[in-house]
Amino acid sequence: MSNSVMSWMRLHAEYMGVKIQPEASQLLLSALGSDLQKIAGELDKAKANLPEGVGVIGPDEIASGGTIDKAYNVFELTKTIGKRDLAGSLRIINYFNQNPKNNPFVLVLVNFFNYFKKVHMVHFQQSKDPKAVASAIGLSPYFVGEYLTAARNYGPGKINEVFDTLHEFDLRSKGMGSGHTSDGELLTELVVRLIQ
Repeated sequence: MSNSVMSWMRLHAEYMGVKIQPEASQLLLSALGSDLQKIAGELDKAKANLPEGVGVIGPDEIASGGTIDKAYNVFELTKTIGKRDLAGSLRIINYFNQNPKNNPFVLVLVNFFNYFKKVHMVHFQQSKDPKAVASAIGLSPYFVGEYLTAARNYGPGKINEVFDTLHEFDLRSKGMGSGHTSDGELLTELVVRLIQ
């Protein structure tokens, strides 16, 4: 699904007479999911913010529209977790906790699962050539370095622990065994456990 949405963004941007960088597409995808109407609106705003003669929409143009913050989104959170950067992850979580409607726990959890599924797939690639890995796991070559780093930081045994932890927190978010824990507290605990 994410690849088809990103393809749609690329085609829509071309229709508008501009190009979109993969990082900008990923930022829109992580912030808006597959809501094509909202994505189209953000692309329109980003195009309007382009300086004269510039025909490429990047993350800065997406962020300058005011709706999406390029430093505080699920995409950046998964990147910091992949690096096992606890301080950076906690900074983003703090922002999420202040803006809970923009970052519902269930959507963050789905993004984590999808992210680690791709990291897990990296371990099973015969070739470690970045282009071959990107093609095999259905990822833009632009992002493959992030996933190769995460695969080094999360070996196969640790990945199994990650999936067990994600399953546990999915159940806890549905009220099983968590008492009255808020989504913000669950997210903080989850990320700390994923990184440790």
